[in-house]
Amino acid sequence: MLLPLLLALALSALTGHFAKAEATGHDIEIVVPTRAGGTLDLLARTIARHYEHSEFGNVRVNNIEGVAGERALAHFLASDEPDDIWLLGQESLITINPHVYGRDGTGIGTDLHPTASIAESYFYLLVRQDDEATDMASLIDSLSNADASVAYGSGGIGTLHHLSMEELGARLSLPLRHVPYRSNSAAVQGLMSGDVRMVMAGTSALGLVQSGDLRMLAVTAAERMSAFPDVPSLGEFVPGYKARNWFGIYTRMAMSEEVRDLAQRRLEHIVSQASFEETLRERGHISTLDLPTETFRDLIEEEAARFERLLQRLEE
Repeated sequence: MLLPLLLALALSALTGHFAKAEATGHDIEIVVPTRAGGTLDLLARTIARHYEHSEFGNVRVNNIEGVAGERALAHFLASDEPDDIWLLGQESLITINPHVYGRDGTGIGTDLHPTASIAESYFYLLVRQDDEATDMASLIDSLSNADASVAYGSGGIGTLHHLSMEELGARLSLPLRHVPYRSNSAAVQGLMSGDVRMVMAGTSALGLVQSGDLRMLAVTAAERMSAFPDVPSLGEFVPGYKARNWFGIYTRMAMSEEVRDLAQRRLEHIVSQASFEETLRERGHISTLDLPTETFRDLIEEEAARFERLLQRLEE
């Protein structure tokens, strides 16, 4: 009786020792291709807080804004410490930018490894509170009968907000005119000042909806969102329409397999935490997205091909 007990205690101590060793001692830098504030920054700092709380190590969040994320990507790829740096990227950085900025493919499998899908969020079609359109049906009617093209703003050519609106306009045969801004926040300010009639915006614009300055006419989720049950989805007007932004952690292909496996296990642990999901939902109406690596890779390839077709159509 005593020997089995001693063996069990020894095994438990050994397992605890390995668990503790795995849970400590690896500091990382998370590169974020936007300035502080907004969805990506919220995600990065929520990951960092859970990483440090789990005693995995310390995290430095490095916000590098510019050229739709290309500056951040260049910094990430130039690092001399591939085992110690992660890139938190939005979908457009991986699936759209290569076609807009002349990169040779997504970089997946050559420079970038899709280590973990993290979260997804949707967009909101917004107009000013004093717009004559009080709902999506009246906006479509107004646009369809417009004598000239109607301006909408986005954070720049080739952004998800731009392409999502172009796809909507094409599906509904609406006379839209794109006005690109330096950022989507600037596009929202353009809407506020009346320079454009509408924008497709993310969670950072919700404060202006809550304050009564802007009106939300539709969401881009496939179905109505539980947070906004009275707001229709665009799929109710355009069957099958859905636009979303998903986010993932990418590591360098030069990262050692042992370190990458450890990173994946830690990220799986973080994303599975109820507190992580609750923070994203309450602060940004963001949902977790936990896909197997191969499924994540397939999603990237499918979306890259879809946006390449859309961009080619816009150039015609």
